[in-house]
Amino acid sequence: MINNFAKIYQLAKEKGPGKLVVLAPEDREFMSAVKIARHEGYVEPFFIGNLEKMQIAADELDFNVDQIKKISGSDPQEIADYGIAMLFNKETDLVSKGQIPTSYIYRAVIKEEQKRGVKNNISVASLMEVPGCDHMVAVTDVGVNIAPDYEAKVEIIKDAVLLMNLLGYEFPQVVMLSANRDYGPALQSYLDAQRLREEYGDGSGGFEIRPEHSVAEIFDSGKASLPHIFLVPELDTGNIMAKLNYVIPVKRCATVLSSAGPVAIPSRSDFTESIVRDMALGVVLAARIKEKDMGLN
Repeated sequence: MINNFAKIYQLAKEKGPGKLVVLAPEDREFMSAVKIARHEGYVEPFFIGNLEKMQIAADELDFNVDQIKKISGSDPQEIADYGIAMLFNKETDLVSKGQIPTSYIYRAVIKEEQKRGVKNNISVASLMEVPGCDHMVAVTDVGVNIAPDYEAKVEIIKDAVLLMNLLGYEFPQVVMLSANRDYGPALQSYLDAQRLREEYGDGSGGFEIRPEHSVAEIFDSGKASLPHIFLVPELDTGNIMAKLNYVIPVKRCATVLSSAGPVAIPSRSDFTESIVRDMALGVVLAARIKEKDMGLN
């Protein structure tokens, strides 16, 4: 069971270098992350983006990128489409977002999924190392689904459960966050949580549903232990929770688990250390997916 990022770094070094396509690493932070991840043996990178901007960023870091394969591109959707197609065509182990908006990447992943008829929905999980917690915590969805309905929430949970399975958690606990009114009609998020408990409360989905609906209830219950997965009711909540590392001492990274493999989703405002975590996690997930497909675990 992987319970901290130090273990992820260790495994990335053992299982790497993974083939990594980086979409527009055109600024100092992203290029610095690639330099470190390559030096540590996590990745063997491939760049797609503006050649001049990538070279300038590399020169600022005294990073010799002459031997790294590159494809020139300026249109963000074309860059995303090309890189994600490489993942689905098994030409790379993982993809990482660079200095382009995430919406282009989500659109590219959805297009490839629909083309192959494998998945109807994608989501972004923010994986966190929380001080004092003996396990990793995933918050989802933090990037794609604005106001998911019940069916979408089930798919989001399944993606997060797979993520936690790959990290060694066989039967993760799930809390569906929602407010609970004393007066007036129940919120849809609360009704969805009740329905999920009715349909999956027997553990048939491969996860345990916790009875709480808020962090306050978790600590009021006397358990004082966080679940493995928080499902947020809508995107605003997820995006706020995913940025908690800017105000409290948690470490986090974000990923999309497509049917073809992991796509690292660092924020454009992230610093080098956080981006390296995203890449290292992607290497570990890609390796474990291969092992799972080969029946090695």
